[in-house]
Amino acid sequence: MEKSGNPAFSRLNVTDKAAAGGKTMTEAGTYVKTLLLFVVVIIAAALSWQYVSSAAAGSAIRWLPLWIVSLSTFFLGLTISFNPKLARPLSLVYAVLQGGLLGIISGMFATVYEGIVGQAVFTTLAVFSAVFLGYSLGFLKASGKFARIIITAMLGLVMFELLSWVFSLFSQSTPLVFGYSNYAIIFGVAIVIVAALSLVLDFDFIARASKEKLPKYYEWYGAYGLMVGLIWLYLEILRLLARMAARSQR
Repeated sequence: MEKSGNPAFSRLNVTDKAAAGGKTMTEAGTYVKTLLLFVVVIIAAALSWQYVSSAAAGSAIRWLPLWIVSLSTFFLGLTISFNPKLARPLSLVYAVLQGGLLGIISGMFATVYEGIVGQAVFTTLAVFSAVFLGYSLGFLKASGKFARIIITAMLGLVMFELLSWVFSLFSQSTPLVFGYSNYAIIFGVAIVIVAALSLVLDFDFIARASKEKLPKYYEWYGAYGLMVGLIWLYLEILRLLARMAARSQR
C-alpha cells in the first residue's frame, strides 16, 4: 500500500486486519467522522476566539496557553500516529485543543486584518472541495512519482521552516517566511499548493485502507489524519492572505 504524505498516516501496518467477522473501516464512515471532528474544531475555535477578544489578549500572558496547547497537540498527534487504536478518544481531544489553538491564532490575525479569517475559511473549503472532486473524478491520482514529489516537498518545507525558527531565536528573520515581498508571496502560494496536493495522498490512503479492510477504529485514524492536512492548509492560506494584506497596506 502507498503511504500518505501526511505524517499522521505514515505508520499504517497493512497486516493490521480486522478480526474475522469484525467491523471494518469504510470510506463513508471515515468522512462522517472527519465531519464530526471538523465541527468540534469549529466550536472550540469559536470559544477560544473569545479569549483573544478579551482584555487578556492585550497582555503577554496570552502566549502561555498558546504554547501549552501547541505542545499538547504535538504530543497527542505523535501518540495517535504511533498507536491508531487510541485514535477514537484522542482524536476528539486533539480536535478540541487544535480548535482552541486555531481560535487564538485566527483571532490574532483578525485583530490586524479585518475579514481575513472568513476569507481563509472560505478559500480552504473551496480548495479542499476542488481537490476532493479532482481526486474523485480521477484527474488527480496518487501515483508513485506524484507521492515522491509531494513528500519531498513537504520534508523540504519542514526543514526550511525549522531552520527559519532557529534563526528567529537569534533575531535573524527570513523574508521568505516572515516578509511580504513578491518572493514571499510566491513562496506562500507554493506552500498552499503543496498542502492542497498532499490531500490527494490522504484521500488515496483512506480509499486503500478501506479496501484492505482494516479495523473499524482506523476510521478515526483516517479522520484525524485528514483533519491534520485540512488544518495545515487553512493555516497556510491564512498566512498567505496576511502577507497579501500587509503588502496592500504598504
